[in-house]
Amino acid sequence: MSKSKYVIGIKRIRDYSGKPVKEPFLCYASYDKYADHWSTGYPVFDNELNHAITFNSVEEAEEKFKAWSKGLIGFKSDDYDLSSLAIMQVAIVPKKKSRFSHIHD
Repeated sequence: MSKSKYVIGIKRIRDYSGKPVKEPFLCYASYDKYADHWSTGYPVFDNELNHAITFNSVEEAEEKFKAWSKGLIGFKSDDYDLSSLAIMQVAIVPKKKSRFSHIHD
């Protein structure tokens, strides 16, 4: 059974060196497990969905984004399609235990 969550996403149109990308790709508001706070110490966008911060509701996502969007570090608006900024619903599907999991334990 899947559980619905929400993420904040935006399309990136330039690579990290500032060159246009062939195909725009989604980046998600992310949290860095290693920094113990928002990625690199600040809110950022990352292109890995599995790093994305998830929210229980659209309202929760909006509230959180408003609180930290002013502090986005390293966010160059020219690198993103600002019209694509959105809160998106995703389905979280619990991972089934592999029949080989005993090998990795």
